[in-house]
Amino acid sequence: MLDLVEQYLADRRSLGFALRIQGRQLCNFARFADSIDHRGPVTVNLCLRWATLPIARGRRFPGRRLEVVRPFARYRAAIDPTGEVPSRFLLGSPRHRPIHHIYSDDQVCALVAAAGRLRPAGGLRPNTYATLFGLLSATGLRVSEALHLMREEVDLKRNVRKRPVLTISRTGSAQGSIAGTRWMARQRSPKVPQPTAVC
Repeated sequence: MLDLVEQYLADRRSLGFALRIQGRQLCNFARFADSIDHRGPVTVNLCLRWATLPIARGRRFPGRRLEVVRPFARYRAAIDPTGEVPSRFLLGSPRHRPIHHIYSDDQVCALVAAAGRLRPAGGLRPNTYATLFGLLSATGLRVSEALHLMREEVDLKRNVRKRPVLTISRTGSAQGSIAGTRWMARQRSPKVPQPTAVC
């Protein structure tokens, strides 16, 4: 089985897929199949036996292992029609959506204050993070939107984003983020002559 997995990985990598973690797991699957003297096509039973091996991992780990072996099983089934492909959710969902935490105003203020204490004191790093966290809280922007925010998109006098118009709320952390954004604009100008973002 190891030869078949190595051929599969070579084919997929020639198409540009890195498959670092998946490659190691598939090699583990192949070694398992070889260790139990499995002969013949990939079967659902073989995939399940490997995916449910006792291991000190979370309860979703068998589902993740099965998710890794499924593309290989599909690949082999296309070559050998007697091969079987396990269904996707046979061992439950392999993914888990994290529960989002909504920060209170006090928590945001504490986070901004902690970011402001980063080293070097008075440098761009602590002020960048303090401004970013305050801006995220005050505007509801996504992290990627805040990081790609262009200086010309923000009106620092009226506290709004120009396109589309986004008014910054008047909470304490929001006012801190406005002040931080203004501070960042002043500090970055001499250091970054052609700024591409506010933060």
